Amino acid sequence: MYPKKITLLVSLFLPFLMGGCPLFEGAPGEEGLDLQDEEEETAEELEEIEAIEETVLQILQETDTVVLLDEPEDAENESNDNDEENNTENNEPAEEFAYDDTILSEVLAKEMEAREEEMPEDSQEAWGSIKMQITELHQQWDELEPTLREENVTEEEIVSFEEALDELTIRASEQDRIGTLDSGNEITEPMSSFLVPFTEDGVSEVYEMKYHLRNLVIRTAAGDYEEDLESQENIEASRQEVTRGIEDEEEAEEKDQQLQTSIDNLEDALQQQEPDLVEIKASLVMEQLVDIEEQLKEEIEEEEEEEEDEEEEDEEKENEEIDVG
Repeated sequence: MYPKKITLLVSLFLPFLMGGCPLFEGAPGEEGLDLQDEEEETAEELEEIEAIEETVLQILQETDTVVLLDEPEDAENESNDNDEENNTENNEPAEEFAYDDTILSEVLAKEMEAREEEMPEDSQEAWGSIKMQITELHQQWDELEPTLREENVTEEEIVSFEEALDELTIRASEQDRIGTLDSGNEITEPMSSFLVPFTEDGVSEVYEMKYHLRNLVIRTAAGDYEEDLESQENIEASRQEVTRGIEDEEEAEEKDQQLQTSIDNLEDALQQQEPDLVEIKASLVMEQLVDIEEQLKEEIEEEEEEEEDEEEEDEEKENEEIDVG
């Protein structure tokens, strides 16, 4: 009697075992949950990269404005008067300094969100703040580096970042303003490669183009017009890659034309070798890059939301099929 019952039970459940019935598979929606976890991890990694960029930009901004905190105006005027007298006695023309001029302020104003912060009382306090932020940058990098290695970011890019970070640390400790601006910006060059595993077309190219734009302005202030031309060529080469990720072809073409016009105007300013004019024209290019970057990120978020909605619909259908079965 019992063998017959056992045979009957086996015959009833055998099709489920052989056919892979959902009863014996993973929980409903398990694949969707795995994908959701992966998306959340990607979002966290993007936030880490963006946090590093924000710290670097804050360092650049404080370094750029540190010259505004140096000598009191009266002492500076007195010093300049003495220099002019000494030069006149030696029959030498008075040297003109643009030391109190900022270099990246116009460009960074377009790139960074406006903040209400108290200015440091003097340059020593400013450099102290810069060093603290560099320490924070080292900590942020220690957290991000293992993830980048897991994503097979090249050793060359990782070493490039670390060398620039070390150089930034040294230049800031020496209170070398131009050196700190230069090495700080160099940190952002490999960051475009860091973004590739975590985002869509266009965003990493925007990061690369922003690096070249800042480099162009810094090198102009230093009088290095040969490197300016190289940065200009790199900006031009990246232009179409930047707008390629925009979904609407007509809108992409329009933004590409606007960007091209601003780049052409920047090139004209470079030929005149006027740093202030170059900074203004570069800030207009940066404004458009930030606009394009925001649009690309919004489109990526919309795509992710659509994918999540589709996953939820598929999961509901799967649950309904299980209930019917």
